[in-house]
Amino acid sequence: MIVHSVPSASVTIIDYAFRPTLENVSTGTNIIWTYASNGSYMHTVTSKNLTQTGSPVFASTSPNPLHPGQTYNFTFYTPGRYAYYCGFHPFMTGWINVTGVAVNPPSQSSSSVAGLALPIGGVAAIVVAIASVFVYKRRSRKPHESPSTGVEGGVLVDAALGTSYTEYSGISRIPV
Repeated sequence: MIVHSVPSASVTIIDYAFRPTLENVSTGTNIIWTYASNGSYMHTVTSKNLTQTGSPVFASTSPNPLHPGQTYNFTFYTPGRYAYYCGFHPFMTGWINVTGVAVNPPSQSSSSVAGLALPIGGVAAIVVAIASVFVYKRRSRKPHESPSTGVEGGVLVDAALGTSYTEYSGISRIPV
């Protein structure tokens, strides 16, 4: 197995400042923010850039803000200029300038189906394919045919009448 190292850069939180305030990196770089001082205040690292849903591109508030000695990291896969600030002290600001071409993040989550590891998208594709076959089978049936027409010994239950019927090679509604 080949292990590729991820490039990284560091930003330090000292008192009420991010150092350096501007970090230039290439796509795929992991930025590590470290709350290095022994202050008694909490800090966050919150992106001013928003996603399409309106939430910050990155935020250190999950699950809690940073306390002295803690770190937060985020990997940038898309080029751009990312402004960030501390949610408790909005005057604390910094920028990450990301250059290069966009790169795909590594697959993080996967599911297992009968021991076969598949990405979440793969599982969704399987579910959609199975549902499509079911819908196709239901739609391709003639409106007056029952689901088991042409199947020897198919048993139907008429819920409204509470009776059961057996079908034999297309002859329907023979009471059981």
